[in-house]
Amino acid sequence: MIIGIILKYIFRVNKVMFREEKQMETRLNLSDLKKGERAEIMSTEAKGDIRKRLLDMGLVKGQKLLVIRKAPLGDPLEIKLNGFYLSLRLDEAKYIFVKTLD
Repeated sequence: MIIGIILKYIFRVNKVMFREEKQMETRLNLSDLKKGERAEIMSTEAKGDIRKRLLDMGLVKGQKLLVIRKAPLGDPLEIKLNGFYLSLRLDEAKYIFVKTLD
């Protein structure tokens, strides 16, 4: 009986760890995306005023976006979401974690 409970617990822990590992593999910074890539926002992990500003601009979990272009040196990054274009500095985009869409 106790062995069964222990095995169930071990199975659950391994399942959770595998799920977290899989999410970490697919999670990218918005700043890592290339021109033309589509993505969905997974989280915005900025703090303070930057977080408030990003959320106010519509960069919230579940929002889909398209990378329009990057400047020649990579900064800033232009994206399209909710029918409007938005330019972000790379130091702001690094706080936004996304998963790519096929």
